[in-house]
Amino acid sequence: MAITKGEAEYLIYLAREGVVRGRMATFGRMTMLVDGREVKSLAQQLNHLTPAIAALPNDATIDDQAFFAALGVDSLTSIDAVDIDNPTMIGDLSKPLPAEFDGAFDVVLDSGTMEHIANFSSCLENACRLVKVGGFVIHSILSTNFLDHGYFSVSPIFYVDFFAINRWLHPFMAL
Repeated sequence: MAITKGEAEYLIYLAREGVVRGRMATFGRMTMLVDGREVKSLAQQLNHLTPAIAALPNDATIDDQAFFAALGVDSLTSIDAVDIDNPTMIGDLSKPLPAEFDGAFDVVLDSGTMEHIANFSSCLENACRLVKVGGFVIHSILSTNFLDHGYFSVSPIFYVDFFAINRWLHPFMAL
């Protein structure tokens, strides 16, 4: 549940393309493994150095709230079953989340959480239920062959096939 340099680059690209925006939910609270200087450098390389990104401090004091706000996210809800990392919502992703959150988000981000959830299918269902029609589900996960990391080691093509079979528009994969 962290934003690495590679993930930050991809999320900045997605913000530039209008994908990362509006109301966003993350599975777990994101730990930032990049500082403000690196975010600005990546944004500049991607021709997306907005005033909000340029205003980030250069040091490591940025957190997930500041990072996503700079990318244009209006509100960020981090969902976790425990309060260790101070999520904004307590919710067990291995069980259905309350129906009041169905379709509440423009973007749902799983950045390394689902493989740690014993009820993988319920977690995947939650991702699909939380996002509104026309929204985006982003999975940024480790690929196969990471032994002893989480409960599942999922082939990336699983997500492309899952979303295509379920008639989502534009399922794609970036490695």
